[in-house]
Amino acid sequence: MLLASLGVLIAGNVKSYGSIKINDDNFLTIVGSLGSVANSLSRLFWGFMLDNIKFRWLANVNLSL
Repeated sequence: MLLASLGVLIAGNVKSYGSIKINDDNFLTIVGSLGSVANSLSRLFWGFMLDNIKFRWLANVNLSL
């Protein structure tokens, strides 16, 4: 659960948290879209890494980051 909780929290609250600090809706939309693209690319990266490296080592690296 610790591996996914921060990403899920941020992805679900981009607009609600950002609207308090930033008044530009277009900027918030672009930031949320770029975050979604980065999320999809990171899923491909971690999927490739899981195919080649043991899960326990990758989980430790991910939690350390």
